[in-house]
Amino acid sequence: MVGDGDVWHEIDYETAWAPFNRRFRFTANFYERDEPAVQLEQGCLVVDLANSIAAVPVFPNGDYYAHMTQDLRWDTFGHPWQQTLTIWGEELVESLGSELLTLLPRHPQSRG
Repeated sequence: MVGDGDVWHEIDYETAWAPFNRRFRFTANFYERDEPAVQLEQGCLVVDLANSIAAVPVFPNGDYYAHMTQDLRWDTFGHPWQQTLTIWGEELVESLGSELLTLLPRHPQSRG
């Protein structure tokens, strides 16, 4: 998927991956755990997502996911078939919601 202004659209595999493979020498290897799958360039940042993804799944991948405060002040709700992430609670909408809207479109179900 590539972004073109506010619209994301799918592009074919070769168009997407051929330039990436040439520049970064991408090598997919499911069993490799220590070496990077791409040639790292000076100044790049690699962020470890292992604990956050394995401990707390957020994005729907075949199941519903809900993360909430005990008093239900804020929450995220991932819907697997609609492929949506619903966010509520003023603090969370203003922080996480605002950040996500810089990358993703607002769904028609949004309110407010």
